[in-house]
Parts: sequence; structure tokens; C-alpha cells
Amino acid sequence: MIIMVTQNALSNDVLVSGDSLGAFMTIDDELICVGAIEWTGQQQTLAVWGNDANSAFQDGLMAMDEIILKAQSNGVLYDVSYSPVFTFEVNGIEILNSSLSFTPLCDDLGNVYGCTNQSYEEYNTIATIDDGSCATLGVVYGCTIESYVEYDPLATIYDGSCATIVIYGCTDVLYVEYSVNANTDDESCSTLIVEGCTNDNYVEFNPQANQEDQSCENFIVLGCIDNDFLEFSNAANTDDGSCSIFKIEGCMNDLYMEYNPEANYDESSCLTIIVEGCTYEASFNYNENATTNDGSCVSVVLGCTNSNFEEFNALANTNDGSCVTAYSIGCTDIFSLNYNPMAQVDDGSCIPLVFGCDDVDAFNYDANSNINDGSCIDKVYGCIDATAFNFNENANTTDASCVPVVYGCTDANYMEYNSEANTDQNSCIVLIVYACMNPDASNFDITGSIDDGSCYYNGCMDQSALNYELYATMDDGSCLYISSCELPQEYNGNTGSNMIVGFLSSAIESLPITNNDAYIVAISSDGMLVGSIKMSEFDGTMAVWGDDTATSELDGASSSTLVSFQLVNSNVLYDILINDISYSTNNIEVVESANYQIVDCGNDMGCNDPQANNYDPLVEFNDNSCVYPAYGCMDPFAFNFNVNANINQVSTTDLSDPCQSMENGCTQIESINYSSSANVDDGSCIPFIYGCTNPSTFNYNASANSDDDSCIDVVFGCLQESAVNYNSDANLSDNSCEFDVLGCTNSTALNYNELATLDDGSCVNEVLGCTQSSAFNYNSNANVNDGSCIAKVYGCLDSTAINFSFSANINDGSCLAVVLGCLNALANNYNSIANESDYSCIVDVLGCIDQSAINFNPLASLDNGSCISSVLGCTNPLALNFNSLANLPDDTCVYPYPGCTDDLAINFNPSANTDNGSCISIVYGCTFDYPFITNYNSSATVNQLGEGDLSDPCEYSFGQRSSTQVCIDPIAGNYFPMADPGNPSYNLFVAENVEVNSESCTYSYGCTDQSAYNYDLTANIDDDSCISFDDLIVGCSDVNYLEYEESTVVPNQTLCITLRIVGCTDPNAMNFNADANETDSSCIFVQVYGCMYSAALNYNLEVTIDDASCVMPLVGCIDVNAFNYNYMANVSSGNCEAFMYGCTNPVALNYISEANTDDMSCVLAVYGCTDANAVNFVLSANTDNGSCIDNIMGCMDYNATNYNAAATVATYNCNYLIGGCTNESFIEYSSLADYSDGSCYNLKVLGCTNSLFLEFNAEANISDGTCSEIKVPGCTAVIADNYNPVSNYDDGSCSFNTINTNYNQALDSVIVLSTIIESGVADPIYSDLLFGWNMIGYTLNQSSNVEEAFSVLINNPSLSSDNPIHLVKNVTGQFWSPEFGVNMLGSLIPGLGYMIYLNEPISNFSFSDE
Repeated sequence: MIIMVTQNALSNDVLVSGDSLGAFMTIDDELICVGAIEWTGQQQTLAVWGNDANSAFQDGLMAMDEIILKAQSNGVLYDVSYSPVFTFEVNGIEILNSSLSFTPLCDDLGNVYGCTNQSYEEYNTIATIDDGSCATLGVVYGCTIESYVEYDPLATIYDGSCATIVIYGCTDVLYVEYSVNANTDDESCSTLIVEGCTNDNYVEFNPQANQEDQSCENFIVLGCIDNDFLEFSNAANTDDGSCSIFKIEGCMNDLYMEYNPEANYDESSCLTIIVEGCTYEASFNYNENATTNDGSCVSVVLGCTNSNFEEFNALANTNDGSCVTAYSIGCTDIFSLNYNPMAQVDDGSCIPLVFGCDDVDAFNYDANSNINDGSCIDKVYGCIDATAFNFNENANTTDASCVPVVYGCTDANYMEYNSEANTDQNSCIVLIVYACMNPDASNFDITGSIDDGSCYYNGCMDQSALNYELYATMDDGSCLYISSCELPQEYNGNTGSNMIVGFLSSAIESLPITNNDAYIVAISSDGMLVGSIKMSEFDGTMAVWGDDTATSELDGASSSTLVSFQLVNSNVLYDILINDISYSTNNIEVVESANYQIVDCGNDMGCNDPQANNYDPLVEFNDNSCVYPAYGCMDPFAFNFNVNANINQVSTTDLSDPCQSMENGCTQIESINYSSSANVDDGSCIPFIYGCTNPSTFNYNASANSDDDSCIDVVFGCLQESAVNYNSDANLSDNSCEFDVLGCTNSTALNYNELATLDDGSCVNEVLGCTQSSAFNYNSNANVNDGSCIAKVYGCLDSTAINFSFSANINDGSCLAVVLGCLNALANNYNSIANESDYSCIVDVLGCIDQSAINFNPLASLDNGSCISSVLGCTNPLALNFNSLANLPDDTCVYPYPGCTDDLAINFNPSANTDNGSCISIVYGCTFDYPFITNYNSSATVNQLGEGDLSDPCEYSFGQRSSTQVCIDPIAGNYFPMADPGNPSYNLFVAENVEVNSESCTYSYGCTDQSAYNYDLTANIDDDSCISFDDLIVGCSDVNYLEYEESTVVPNQTLCITLRIVGCTDPNAMNFNADANETDSSCIFVQVYGCMYSAALNYNLEVTIDDASCVMPLVGCIDVNAFNYNYMANVSSGNCEAFMYGCTNPVALNYISEANTDDMSCVLAVYGCTDANAVNFVLSANTDNGSCIDNIMGCMDYNATNYNAAATVATYNCNYLIGGCTNESFIEYSSLADYSDGSCYNLKVLGCTNSLFLEFNAEANISDGTCSEIKVPGCTAVIADNYNPVSNYDDGSCSFNTINTNYNQALDSVIVLSTIIESGVADPIYSDLLFGWNMIGYTLNQSSNVEEAFSVLINNPSLSSDNPIHLVKNVTGQFWSPEFGVNMLGSLIPGLGYMIYLNEPISNFSFSDE
């Protein structure tokens, strides 16, 4: 049938040109297309196909079947709805002109369209994209309360999922308005967070920032920040325009060479102090330390400066070695300045030695001294004013650099910093700390010294919260969104009686107080407000007001009733959790610690922390009531009993018992018998007595029981401080003292005395130098030869002379001037007087001058007829056309090509020109020699039967399978073609009976090119070694010819033309050889002067002119640094003696027989006692005369037990008594004490020392094991409202509201009783009083002191208790305790009732005297 699509059906928002529209039918839930068109957007027809009745299956629509339309556009498949729906009619026509409705079904990306909301009946389980088809709402479980975050507007049935109350606010953390508590955004986010430094007091301040990111680091410090100005401040970081004076760096001290008068800032460039003196190095008095010339220079005057010589020149100041002739008379005193060792007669001219500093540049220069004693002190420039800031203790000469002391703080990090100060006397007190200094701020820093404007105030900043804080500048997440309670007001009353409750800071700090408007209120047990204190007025205490008993109404806290406390802070009410406090007028209670809990005013509050013991999963708000596990020992008998523990285990994971049993012993770690396992001290501790416990040491202490590492090893040595070998470490004398021996102690001095220990000023400074007077560098001032002597060498010293001598150091007048000219006698311009060539020689050179000749000489000037004409031809003797006369190759050589030249041979080579005998005649037969071949023919050359028969001639006999290995490589020498499948001769039968093995192949390597010089007839593989005939080098192989070629392979003597003649070829040389054609570097261009006598020591083979300088041999010591040097000798005699310095006086103590040079070190004997430990020791003696008297050693301390009155030398081994407490009744008792030193302080008191037990004795200091009954605090009065029968220790917590009521009811009876008492006619009243609390009326008619009233009980010997009365108190809380000596009652009032607590029951008690 035909469906015509037209009119409204063409208008839709889905199909576009190119899309498709199709008709479908459903068979077995499967869609089958029965017609389709490509959409054009114009009127068009859709053919819908019906079923073919002739087919065996349905392939089209049946009559009356509904036509399903579907469309596809842009990859999406749509369900097309239209109205009215067509049914199939064979050959029918329908007009589709109604609007089409498109519902997406799926797409080619795998998406399925449909209702994805499970709450709707149209929900499609496979749909992945919601198409808006959800229409009919079904049953939906969820949160149906709009005030919860979990609220589901579609939910129809509440499922308990409402959990989180909606808190509106900004939920975007990127905005300033962000609320950490908000869970529902209310579009209040407006200001985007800009992080940065928000404090304009810091350099890093960012005016755009609105949230502090802690980037404020550098507090603004104004000042000059340009280092080029004097006003520069190192502490400043922000310029304030104070820079004004430009800094000019330089030295500001005019005593220094670097002084700059323009400088205003000294940068320590003053380095060289001005020292005046002679700065001219050539002067006699040149001062190397001088920096400024003062005109004092003295010229050097050479001469003999030793007055002991005849040549002495009084004007000379520099010895020139001219002192030769010594006077035989002179000063003979060796200790005189002018001592003359050569003088034999003293002439009275001796000048005494004056030791001192003779250096005029030294600090301690002594003008009178004539011998430098080494005491000179260099000038050290600096500030020498001890009161100056820069005083230099090492300086001895002022440089005017002193800076006065300026006291003040020198640390720029402190408030007291003084930039001009240079001396700090601990004046830096307040450290500069930039911080918030407002005590009310949340970030108040008590260490701050400069407020940097960083203060902030934590609190709740959400105005919708219950505890919104107006003052807060930083939200701390404390906002509470709970219902408010009815807050108690502040108390303004005064009942006339009160008690004081003090809150320590530790308790206040534990409470959630965020502002000074908070206040604490007191609530009585009747729920009455009985006191308050505002935090702005809080001084640590608050008054709790009691009931005014003078009035009938209750207007305050009743006596002995509990009082509770609450905190009001920012609209939130808290219960303050503390230990119970009972009201008692005029009493004082102190609260040391506290906790808090939010009061639940219908907010479903409790502990919501799963980690707490009392966690409640059903509560909504945490009220701070959580109780957390406290692990510890809960056994009161254990050593480590923890009263705060609520779980008896070690930790969460360790379930073991934490309790530790009590272990008696010494617990004082400072005791010698300290027990690490003990935890209860039993008084057995023995104190440490520290000292040395090693008997073998010097300071052994017999009383010590604990070694303190103070033992000092016995060190033997000299104990005399005046001795040379005094040993400061020694403590026992070993009689080894040695005292000073006078003499020269300077080891560098010439007369050093190794026996001397004390310098006597006799040292003669060692002057190193050459002491050999005949040496070239003789030093007359030297007294020790240092081996530097240089022998005199005579010769020409003029470096411009022809005979200049490099080794000479003394000019002998032999210098010859250089004369330039031609030295060649054969030259045309020869100069006979010349001694050095000027390279000007002109010489005729004979030779071949014909350039066409083979031996043309380009240097020749005259032809000598020696020219040889060139002959062209083949010069290689190996060539077939070699020309023996040719001397110049013309490339015409024809080289042999070996091979077979017989054209009948099987290996005939038509290219060969030389038969090499390799021709092979044709012989047919089997050419392979293998064991399996029976007809091998050794004469056969062709492996075939005949000329026309190419078949294999070999006959095979294998018998069994052959193991013979064969090679099938065609290039191998033993190639076997019958086994090679690639060869026409391949024989399958043979191949199957042999073993092919490539390792059996044999090869012959070599040159296979027959035209090559080295052709190898036997080679079958070319190894690239072939050499062409043209590559062979043909030449002269005779080294005696100039044409000699070292690399010649083929020699040709015809090419050897010019005989080689070696010699000097330079015509400018004096030894020029006109026949030489090859130089040998023997040319001489300068005349050589010297000795030409071969017997002379200085004979020189190279000399050309004898200059009469020959030296003949002379035997002697030729070592110029030897003691016996002979300056005339030139041949060593082998007997040279070294200088041996020492004492040459045979009677001296230190005489050295080997010495040959006296060094003035002789020491003469001084006799006496030389034993330093002797009584009569003589310090100056150096030779013992046997007169010594020994010392006596011993303890010389009178207080010691081993004092030795006869001792003369202390041995330091004294023994002493030990002091301590000797009374065993005291804790401090020491069994080691020898006498009492008054250290007994604490008397031993036995008893129970554990306060957790009833038997606890506060005065006991040693446990005696009497602790037995655990103390259970509580109310023990049986008449009290809160009587606790389990308690055995009354803690004062009893309340008597019931008995007070009964008491008030009995007042009338008491009044009547009082009337009777006052009349004085009543009989005594007797009462039986119980153990514990009792109420009793005072029945006498006159007041009586409480102690007198109860004296019958106090002084009653029949009672078992020393203190039968524990406590008596009135209704106002005043009490009397005879046990503790406290009396607040004074006198008993007739007619009033009293509470009495007895320690034992009393029968028939009466206030009468009976």
C-alpha cells in the first residue's frame, strides 16, 4: 500500500533532508522493516509492503496489521507517533497529513532513551538517558521533611533517612562568605577569596587580598635602604627619603699610607701604617719595613770592619773581605764584644757585652746594647688604650685608631637597639617580635613587643547560629544550630551570708568562654539562683549566697546542700562539671579543674563520638558529655592504681592487666642499693659516698662506696716547680728533679749548649754563609759555613765577547771582541781576522749546470763536465721490454702475463704472454680420489668418459653406508659435484651414501690475478693481496748514492748516478767542503777559544784557537765548603774535612775532641749538690760533689689520721674520717659514718603511707604494711539524706534536709525546754549518743565554752578513744574539732541544737556536772 506524507506531517524539528522514515511490523518481538524512504522535507510517498502469500514464511504485513513508523536522524532512532494509526490494506492508499511526534529510543553510541527515575511507573531499567517520559509517580521512600538536607520532594513515604538539618549559607570554599557549617547554598556567596597579606604594616601587603595566607613576613621598617649613602640602615626595608649624604669609602686614619681625606666611611682599607726610614735598597741602613723615606739613608762604605785586623777601616760599614792581617795583640776576653781569637796579648781594649735589642726598628730597641739577645719585639700597631672599644692587647705602638666605648644594645633584633653602640652590657632586654598585642584577641602573643595589626578574634560569624559572636573576625567553626534554652539571669541579691568559691585559671581555661560578656551562675539544690559573676569583672572568685535564717522564706542556699554552676556564653547554656560543693557560710572552696556539657533544651543532645565510652548513635548534637576510655590499673592495692582509670587494661590493643604489684626496696636512684624493680621505698637506702675506690691510685678513698671516676693514677715525677723537669701532672716524687744549667739555650745559636736549661745571654747568633775566605762568595760576617761557598772561576765575563764563559765568576781580562766576516778560506771574500761568520762568503760551486741532464745541480755555478744525459725507456728489470741503458722511465713497460699458452691444453689462456708450464693435457677418466671410488685415475684431467660422453666416469662401491665426508662448495679445492644438488653431475645414489660436511672443504688463498706481480698458481680464492707491476717501486738500492730509495722493491743500479759525499755544505762555514753534497751538521761558524793541550785538565776537542788557558793538575781538597779547602788545588785528594763546630777547650765539660771550629759553647764545671730532691740542692751546680742530704716524704695534713710530723715532702695520700648521721632512728642514718655531722633531720615514723587507705598516716615516712582497708569516701551519717552504707570515710558531703525539717518542727519543744532550763528547776537530761552523727540540744540555762561543756567526754579515761569527739557544728556550719584544734563555735547557746559526730558511742550523756 501507499502512504502519502504531506502537509503537517512534513513540519517537525527532528527530521532533516537525508534522514530516513520507515514502516515496521513486529514478529516474535522483533521489528522488521516493510518499507522506507529518504526524507526530503517535501511531499513524498512511502511504499509499505505486504506479505507474499506464495512464500513459506511471513515477509510482510498482513491485512489489518497496525503500521508502526520509526525514524532515524543524526544517529538517533525515534519512535514516531501519528494519529490516526493506519492499518495495512493491500494496494490501499493513506494520506499522512497530521503532525508527527518523535520519541528517542536509542542511538549508535549505545545510549538507550527512556524514564530513568525509579520513582515513576514508566521507569525503564535499561534506559541510560532520561527522555522526559516519566509521568506517573509511584510509591517513593525517602526523607519527607523539608528542613533536612536529605529531603526528597518526590518521596511519599518517610523511610527515616532524614539525618542532616538544613543549614543555609555559602558552600563555596572559594568565597569569603563560605560557611564551614553550611550544607545548603543560599546564594550568599558574593566576594571571591583573594589570598595574600592583608596587613598593611607589612611589606608584602596586598590591597586586593581579603584572606590572610600567612605571607606577611617583613614588618615595614622605614629608613634609608640605599647602601651608597651614609644613612643606610641595615634594618630598614622601606625607603623614607632619609638618604642624603653619599658614602665615600676609604681609609680615614692619616697614620696609614692609604689615608683618603675625602672619605667619610671607613671600609677597613687602612692596611699599611706609615713607617719612616731609609727606603733605598742600595743604602747601608736600608729599612725593609719603612714605607716613607725620611732622608736617613747612609751610603755603603766597603772595607775591613774588624778592628782586630790591621786593615781595619773605621769609616767602613760593610765588610768587603779585606781583613787579612790579624793583630797579635787585642782583646783576649772571650765574653767581650771585640774578642780577638788570634790575639796573644791583651791590650785592654775589651768592650763588655751589653745584651739587648739592637734593632732600631724594634719596639724595645736599646741604644746601649751591642749584642742582640733575641729579645727584639716587632712593632705591632693598633689601639693601646685599654679603655677604648677596639683596644688591641697585642698592640704595642699606637696607630691613632682608638674608638671610645659606647654602651648600649648592639643587637638590631631588640627594642633597645642603639646603632651607635659598640659595647653591650646585657642591655638588650625586649626582643623585637611583631605580633598581636591585644590580650582579648584570639592570636594574642604574650612575647610580642610591636603590634603588627594582625589581631583577629575567633568565634561564630553566622548570624543564623545560636552562638553568633558580633565581635568575631574569623569564623572558628564553633557555630551551633540548636534550639536556645531559657538563660538564667545574673544574680543581684544579698542575703547577708555567703561562701566564696575560687576558680583557678586552669579551670577557667577549660571552659568555652569566648568573650567578656559571658558569666557564671550558681544554682542551689532548690533550683534557686544564688550567685553569679561576669567574666569582665571576674577576679578568680565568686560569692555564693546562703539562706537568711532570720527570715521565714528560703532566699539562698541551705546549709550543707549542694550548689551547682552553669556558664552562659553567647546565648548557649553550659553545665559546669566539677566536684561536689556543699554550701557552708563563710567557707571557701577552690575549683582546680572543670569540664562542661551543653544543656539540652530539646535538641536531642548527647555524645555522638563513636570513640567514646558513652557514644549514642541516635543523638543529633554533641553536648561535650563524651567520656573517653582511660586505660589503667583499677586495683587500689596495686602500686600503679589510677583513680581516673575506667578500663582495666594497658591500651586499646593491649588487653593485658596493667596493674603492678607493690615491691618494697630502695627507690632513691641516688642510693647505692637502689632497686629498679622496687616501687615502694622501705627506708633501706644507703646514700652514695662518691670517691676513688681503687686502692692502687693516688687519691684512694677508703670510705667511698661508689666510684666517681675521680681516681687519679699515681704519676711519678718532679714536684719542684722551680725544676726544669717540673711535672704538673705528677703527684708522687721520683727524685728526678733537674734544675737549670746556665748557658746558651738557643738551639740555633752558634754556641748552643745542649746541657744548658737556662739561657745566660751568652748566645752568639748563628750567621749562615760562606766562611771560606778564598771562595768567590766569602761572607766575613758568617760564622757557620752553610755549604753555599762557590769556588772562584776565572774567565771572560763579557757576554758580548767571543769567548764569554758561562761558568766564570771572576774576569781574567781574556775577553776577545767579536769580529764578523767570512771564515771560509776557499771563499772569494775570505777574512783571516774574522772569528765569527757573517754568512757573506762567496764560493764557486762545481757541478752539472745543464738543466736537461739527469744530474743537474741547481747550486752549481761552474760546470765540471759531469752532466749525464737522460735516456727514456722501461727501467723495470721485471718487464719483458726492460732497457738496461734507460735512466728515466717512459711508461712503456710490458709486464709478463703467466699462463698456459698451449691452445690444445684444457687450461689454455689466450691472454697469457709467458708460459708458466701450467698447461694440462686432456685425459678422460675419474679424477676423484675417494675410498668409495674404485677406478680413480691419477692421470685423468677431465672427469668424463670421453670427448662426446659427458657422463660420470667414476665407479662407486659403498658396500655399507659410507661415512666419508665430502665438500660441495664449488670454490673449494676438494669440490665433489656428484653430491651437489645444484650441479648437473649430481648423483642421488652417491649423495645418499656420503656425508656432506662444510668443515671438510679445503681452500687455497692467494692472488688469483694472472696479470699480477704476485700471481699464485695454487690459489683458488683471491685474498685481495694482488700487486700490480705498475705499483712496484723501481729505484736505486745503494745507500751510497744520493738517488737511494729506501722503499725500492725492484732495484735498478742504472738509476744510481751521484755518489754521496757527506760534509759541511754551507759556504759560510769555516770547515766548508766543496765536494760534499749532503750536510752532516758539522759546520762551524764561530772560532772556539780554549785549551788545545790534551794533557791539560781543561782540554777541549772543539777548540779552534788555543788561548793559553790550559790548567795543569794540582792535587788537594777541592770542596770549597770543606774545612781544609785548597783554593789552588784542582784534582781531589780525597781527604776533605767537613766543618765540625763545638767546644775545643779540653778542660770544659762539653769538650768535643772531633771539633775543628770553636763555637764558644764551652761550659766549665761548678761543683755542689745536684740532687733536686735533696735538702741542700745547689741550683747553680752542674757537677755533683756528693754532699746531698735526702728528703722525707709523707702526709703533711694535720687533720689527717696518718699525719707525719717528720715529713718534708707531701705525698697527698692522707686519710680522713667520714661524717654523717650515726643515729639509726633517723632516715638519714649512714652505717659508713665515723662521727655525727649533724645531718640527722627526719625521724623515722612507721605507718601506712598510702592515702587511699583508711589507715593512712600523714606523718608516716616509712611504710610498715598496716595499710589494709581501702578508703571509700562518702557520707557516713546514718541520719543524713545521702547516707552511704558502703562508705567508711566521711568526706563532708552529708546533707541533712530531712533532719533540719525535723529540727524546725522541734523548735517549739526546744523553746519550752529553754523556758524550763532558764527557770533552773529542770532535772538533768540524759541522752544516749551513737557512733557517728547525733543531734543534741544544749540544756543548760547559761552559755558555756564548748570545750568546757564537753569536758566530761574529752577528759574521760574510761573511753577507748583519745579523741571521742570528731566534730561539733551548729546550723550555720560553724564547727569545733578538738582532734584538729579548730574552734569556730566558741560558746554553746542555751536552747540551741547542735550536730555532734562521735568516734565511739556514749551512754547517759548530760551537760550537768555529773
